[in-house]
Amino acid sequence: MTIAIDIPQLLQTTRTIAVVGCSPKPERDSHEVAQYLQAHGYRIVPVNPIVAASATPQILGERCYAKLEDIPHPVDMVDIFRREADVPPIARSAVAIGAK
Repeated sequence: MTIAIDIPQLLQTTRTIAVVGCSPKPERDSHEVAQYLQAHGYRIVPVNPIVAASATPQILGERCYAKLEDIPHPVDMVDIFRREADVPPIARSAVAIGAK
C-alpha cells in the first residue's frame, strides 16, 4: 500500500513538531534537525525520557517530555530518531495523540 503525501503542503500546515529521541548533544543528528526546525519557525517539543527525568528537563530551551502522551498540547507532526524496532509503538502513540 502506497500513501501519497504532499510534503510541502504538510510542512506549510505544521507548526508544532515533537522530536522523539531528541538529544541534548549538539553533535547528534536529532539535535541538529530540531535546531534547524526551530530556527525556521517551527515549535519543537523534545521527547527523551532520560532528559525529561533530569534536573534540567530542557533541550533547545523547550521542555522535554518522557513520551508523546505526556505532551499537554497538540502536536502536528512527530519526527522519530530511534532504532527501527522502536518505531511501531511510537507511530501508534503519534496516531493516538492526533499527530498528522
